[in-house]
Amino acid sequence: MSDNYYNSICIKAKQEGVNFRVLSYPPLRQKDKEIEEHIKDAVFRCMNFSSKLVNVCELTNIKYDSSDKGLIVGCLKGAKSINMHHCSGNIFYHINNQKYFDYANLYFECQEKIIQNHSWNNKIIKIQRSNGDIIDATIGDHYCIRYFLDKIMIYVTFILNDEEFYKWVPIENYFSTRLNNEVKGILNLNPELKTEELVLYKFKHPKWMDKDREEWEDLFDKEFKKLSINYHFEEKNG
Repeated sequence: MSDNYYNSICIKAKQEGVNFRVLSYPPLRQKDKEIEEHIKDAVFRCMNFSSKLVNVCELTNIKYDSSDKGLIVGCLKGAKSINMHHCSGNIFYHINNQKYFDYANLYFECQEKIIQNHSWNNKIIKIQRSNGDIIDATIGDHYCIRYFLDKIMIYVTFILNDEEFYKWVPIENYFSTRLNNEVKGILNLNPELKTEELVLYKFKHPKWMDKDREEWEDLFDKEFKKLSINYHFEEKNG
């Protein structure tokens, strides 16, 4: 079957500032796009569609021979904590284009308002469950910090009756209208985090991402200042 033969097309759109990014599945192979547009499309598509074109690198739109062993699937860090579908965050790309996949992770951070890499990774902390119980939980490797619903949250996992659970928990206390009660944040339950310096890691990005990365850093800088904790951004080599 030809790449351009489709029985039906699904269209999704997402607002990006004053513009809209409109994508379809099956994807239309537009060869005149810049690399940055392919990266942006791949990030949007991997959170909305699960199917892929055979042997096509989503980050460059280049089609490879079926015998090429360099085509792999990478998953954007934190994607499955935002959407737990088993295919969310998956991008099909050629290993020669690894730097573009790294750029996709940086762009994904901006789009989803998350921090993928920080010094709280792999910590065991106290959290409050919805029923009010205080239990131990783990901030796993690459578990994200996220800004949403006007709060800074962090993703954790915990074990109950030998079964693993996942949960977004708040950094500071807030009143939950759903529970009609105050939910304690991790700073309240783990006071040592207030004095320990939190490192928020950032990586070098391409010029075309300057505006997105600046807005991303400004957002978290503003929100962490409100928390009155020790923190700083630190550039890290890929």
